[in-house]
Amino acid sequence: MTERSFLPAIVLALGIAVAGGLAGWGFARGRSTDRFVEVKGLAEREVTADLALWPLRIAASGNDLASVQAQINRSYEEVLAFLKRQGIDSTATALQSLQVSDANTNRYQREGMAGPRFVIEQTVMVRLNKPEVVRAATTSLPETQGAGWVASVRRIKVCSSFCRAIRHREPTRADSFRKSSAWCPPCNTSSTDAAL
Repeated sequence: MTERSFLPAIVLALGIAVAGGLAGWGFARGRSTDRFVEVKGLAEREVTADLALWPLRIAASGNDLASVQAQINRSYEEVLAFLKRQGIDSTATALQSLQVSDANTNRYQREGMAGPRFVIEQTVMVRLNKPEVVRAATTSLPETQGAGWVASVRRIKVCSSFCRAIRHREPTRADSFRKSSAWCPPCNTSSTDAAL
């Protein structure tokens, strides 16, 4: 009988030892995957911009929709003429974001408010592979005052093919850190990162 009483104890001890060994092996294997070096840092490289994006906003208002549309068309022609004088071809432009507002359909407008009924706004986007030409064109902006369209030097975005190549490669773990800061304008960068 004494032999039988030791058998459950031996089986229990053996089970505890095997369970402890398996648990220890699992912990050791789990910790072995953490044995790598993670390097965090910042690498900078100056690159020359080879792409410029310059939005030019056109706006016109009036009480007759046809005359307001004619104003927008005239302003568009003036923008193209200005860009041509600066050496920028019309093929480098594209019309974007047309917005037509009718004051009679605005339910939040108060009764008796004076002002034009129709407002049309549109953006002419200049996309040129010669940022220096766009930068030079900004020096001629004072001649456009009162022309019916608005251009801003602050809204010019520049980028380099180097930034675009990095942006369109396969993402890595380091890219998760990069997403918090803008780093390539059309590709998510600030305009100060790429030099004209």
